[in-house]
Amino acid sequence: MIEDEPLDLLGPTHQRLVMHCLSEVSDELPIRTNLEQRLSKWLLFECEFSQSAHLASEVEFPEQALNTALLEETADIRRTILQSLAKRATIPPNTIGRAASWLEDENASVRPAAVHTLSRRSDLPEETLKAVAARLEDEDSDVREAAVEALRERSDLPEDMLKAVAARLKDKEPRIRWAANAALLRHEKYYLTLLKGAYATYLYKVLLQRSFEEQSSWYTEDGNFCFNVQEDIKRMSLDTHHDVTAMINKARPTNFPSTNGR
Repeated sequence: MIEDEPLDLLGPTHQRLVMHCLSEVSDELPIRTNLEQRLSKWLLFECEFSQSAHLASEVEFPEQALNTALLEETADIRRTILQSLAKRATIPPNTIGRAASWLEDENASVRPAAVHTLSRRSDLPEETLKAVAARLEDEDSDVREAAVEALRERSDLPEDMLKAVAARLKDKEPRIRWAANAALLRHEKYYLTLLKGAYATYLYKVLLQRSFEEQSSWYTEDGNFCFNVQEDIKRMSLDTHHDVTAMINKARPTNFPSTNGR
């Protein structure tokens, strides 16, 4: 029996054995409830003792034990468990729902952790995805950045969410502006509409600032608009590249020096 002596004097390895056994037996096991309650206590102990939640990152950690631990009202514990859940390949639906409820948590450290946890799920319900997108307007810059990065993972964003991401090109934080640009690049047709419209100025300034920090360039070649970032070239087919070039020229700062001496 897993509860027989000799018992592990440290504890976590024995709890992993319990987790594995519970994953292999029926939910009707008489002692299951007690074992799950103990696992929940061990998870909370780990959070408090080492400010980590490795137990929760393991897929075999029982859902009921996880949800019991998540009832803990301490913001630090909620954040720690959420950060650990983001590493899991799968998360139980009920746990996803609980994480979604924390997108508006009053604690600024919990909100980005909730966003990160949800960002790795490709099958989020539409309402949950909308709740993530709503964090693009969060007062905390870490939450806004997390929301942009979460939406960046998706290639099927509806236009209203693309517009919300594009609005972050005006964000006061450079890292968020760059994250928004990277997210929008995944949506080629929409990105080109931005280049031809009022956002051209914001896009140009984002990329100009970034080009001082890393090897990157913009240019047109053979009817394509090309982005070269650290030797990774992305090409977009242009039907009216002269219009885009005109918008870029208009977007440049008035004191922009000559690029090649001409």
